[in-house]
Amino acid sequence: MKINILHLLEGARAARGVTVIIDVFRAFSVEAYLFSRGAERIIPTDSIESAMRLKEKYPDALLCGERGGAKIEGFDFGNSPSQLKDADVSGRVIIHTTSAGTQGIANASGADEILGGSLVCARAISTYIHAKNPDTVSLVCMGLAAERDTDEDILCAEYIKSLLEGNPLTDMDERIERLKETDGKKFFAPENSEVFPREDFDMCVRLNALPFALRLTEDADGTKYMERVDTEHLITMSGSIPPEGLPKIERGDRISKFTKEEIYSFTKEMQASLAYSDIPPLPERIDYTLVLGGESHFMPSRAKAAAELYHRGICRLFFTSGGVLRDTAHGMLTEAAALKAEMISLGVPSELIIEEKAATTTIENMTLSERMAKDMLGEGRKSVAIATSRFHLRRSLLLAKSFIKDADIYGAAGEYPEDNPEEFKNSPTVSECIKKECRLLYRFAGEGLIEDFVILD
Repeated sequence: MKINILHLLEGARAARGVTVIIDVFRAFSVEAYLFSRGAERIIPTDSIESAMRLKEKYPDALLCGERGGAKIEGFDFGNSPSQLKDADVSGRVIIHTTSAGTQGIANASGADEILGGSLVCARAISTYIHAKNPDTVSLVCMGLAAERDTDEDILCAEYIKSLLEGNPLTDMDERIERLKETDGKKFFAPENSEVFPREDFDMCVRLNALPFALRLTEDADGTKYMERVDTEHLITMSGSIPPEGLPKIERGDRISKFTKEEIYSFTKEMQASLAYSDIPPLPERIDYTLVLGGESHFMPSRAKAAAELYHRGICRLFFTSGGVLRDTAHGMLTEAAALKAEMISLGVPSELIIEEKAATTTIENMTLSERMAKDMLGEGRKSVAIATSRFHLRRSLLLAKSFIKDADIYGAAGEYPEDNPEEFKNSPTVSECIKKECRLLYRFAGEGLIEDFVILD
């Protein structure tokens, strides 16, 4: 894989292969946060005139954009993530034009595929590119008004490149802090507060806060728009085979018995057999409980499952894990913070809950929390409970056995409506989650991340 770091409009025009148009302050950070709040699609365009023409075509769309950093007259929103955080954009189409980021998209005519680049989505972008495995990657730093380079865009490009090369930069915190004295300085000047709010800086540099990439695609009528591609979708594979001759699961069968195509062809009932399994009974005492983050609607039940361990006297130390930003009942928070807030509301003392705020995958939930637990509790064998959704528990327990060392692993399932073997088919959301779990279980077993296991105990 050849990775090129390019610059400004000239770089966009020279870009080839999978191309990441990077605009940290603020175009693609804004788009990422809009998608995190439920925007359906975002149409990037290079001029105010074309944005107004698109508004005629999509009269219900919202206009978002800036010139010189300031909101464009007549537009619904400017280009500030903090000023958009309370906006109701769920299910809406957004038309977006900026001085740098959307200009790069318009000029990258030689690219095979275009992604929007930001620090908040950096790891998801690298995951996407790894999944595509292209010959050429172009990382284009759009800079200030596409006229001069800026430190934040160069940092983002170098960080994504380091992830793709398997050698992540280790000084990101220090380099992000230094941005306050260079191209991020404008966010700290009181006279700029209306155009460049202080909170925008913090939101734009939340490294790997969101678990999805932004990809440019094209509608049937030729309209190009950005869509959200979730990390979980990137690491699963798609495929199907005809329904005739479906594989039969027998008690004692291991997952290695089946092919990828057979796993994909499982009926919903067969998928449920694979995803749902008996939960081992809890002991009288647990050293600590790991509470796993996830989609906003699943986290309250996970927090409740953990809180019950406290009220039953089984556990008095909890690690809430997840660095992904979510729109929750407690506000726009990291998963770790949202889980903690929910547990506190359920009567768990704040001092018993430790936030692990960096993880963006289940494996990272395990490894980063284990590191914190060892720092607090020391070495030696521990008993650990994993609190998560019922559909997610089997994979989590298997991963915990692989990635949490010297530990006896137990499970605590959240009681989410329809998340059980009898009722899951009544919920499209849970059914889709189970399908995803089946694919990940198969993939992880094949890669040795979890041990080959019996499907039906």
